[in-house]
Amino acid sequence: MRRALPLLCLITLFLAGCAIGRPQPVSRTGFAFDTVIQVTVYDPEAIRSGAAESALNDCMALASRYEALFSTTREDSDIYRLNHADGAAVRVDPETVLLLQTALSYADQTDDLFNPLIGALTSCWDFSATTDRHVPDAQRITEALLHVDPCCLTMDLSDQTAPVLCLSDPAARIDTGGIAKGYIADRMKETLVHQGINSALINLGGNVLAIGGRPDDAPFRIGIRQPFGTARETSDIISVNDRSVVTSGVYERYFEADGRRYHHI
Repeated sequence: MRRALPLLCLITLFLAGCAIGRPQPVSRTGFAFDTVIQVTVYDPEAIRSGAAESALNDCMALASRYEALFSTTREDSDIYRLNHADGAAVRVDPETVLLLQTALSYADQTDDLFNPLIGALTSCWDFSATTDRHVPDAQRITEALLHVDPCCLTMDLSDQTAPVLCLSDPAARIDTGGIAKGYIADRMKETLVHQGINSALINLGGNVLAIGGRPDDAPFRIGIRQPFGTARETSDIISVNDRSVVTSGVYERYFEADGRRYHHI
């Protein structure tokens, strides 16, 4: 899951130490959506009561659930099955519909500059490969651009418990990279807030969402990584309270060919 606004950087978190007598933050770290993810609770009462541990477990369960629905590479996911159905109808989870409806609404608002049906084009490039990375030829790109129309995704919602989706263009492909992690972070926030947690950070690899601020009422401080620097070099540190910080860079998913750098943005 890739592509966010090209702010040239990824995120490193920098937080001051906890006050004396305040319980230490509790975290869960995992690997999902092709990146390391971490959810940290700072709320002292939730930590003392055990609510933090329960909420973190729920967040990791959500990560697993959404990867199983939205992944473009897992052969059992809703998105993969839809992409490889050769135009046949596919029953999916209602949340897959909700994600795609949201993505299509942004496509409509931006005159398709944001396009969840860009997968035929993005699949021409393989930035995750360690070998045989090359620039696709112009003919392949031209052909791919014939299969990126959002209107080819149709929905039958008559059975809301098991809605049916179809790609009327069998060569079209959905790519959730521009929206999935933001959607998932929002759902994790709902889970944490529902359990009474008012101070936490959700970090989904370049997508950071702050719930409230720090327990001492100071804002969270988010370090913006220095492009092409080390993991701990920052170009800036910003203070946020109950906001998201989303960045992407050209220095992690890229390859070089004939003296030029080709990246995923």
